[in-house]
Amino acid sequence: MIPEIGKEGRQQMKVDLENLNPGAWFDLPGGGRVCVRKAPPAVTKSIEKKTTKRKVEYKRGARYEVFNTDEDMADRMLWDYLIVDWEGINTPAGDPIECTTENKVALMGGSVDFGNAVAEALETLGQEEREREEAQEKNSQTSCGD
Repeated sequence: MIPEIGKEGRQQMKVDLENLNPGAWFDLPGGGRVCVRKAPPAVTKSIEKKTTKRKVEYKRGARYEVFNTDEDMADRMLWDYLIVDWEGINTPAGDPIECTTENKVALMGGSVDFGNAVAEALETLGQEEREREEAQEKNSQTSCGD
């Protein structure tokens, strides 16, 4: 989504309905870059639904809900969604490493540096989103009829 100045001098938002959450590119320490995106609530809810089983148990007359989550599958699905693409990530021989689900899982689970870089990129996206929301809140002090 890219804000633009439209007629009447007000900002307008362009939305690509084919790609509502395209992600943003971030440089990696040591070279290369990664494109990440935040997961909207619908995505996290879908992952939770697919990876969590609910079971009802009774103990001493009381009803309890017990949740059993396949954490490995949840991490796999989340990492696959959050990491859109990468460039400049190579093997020691210099061959490019393809951005696949398996490679995302391998890097996130095995490379502290890569995991930290992705976490920092996601935190930056979150901070930018909070700043945009604050700016929009300040700018929306006028009524809708203006």
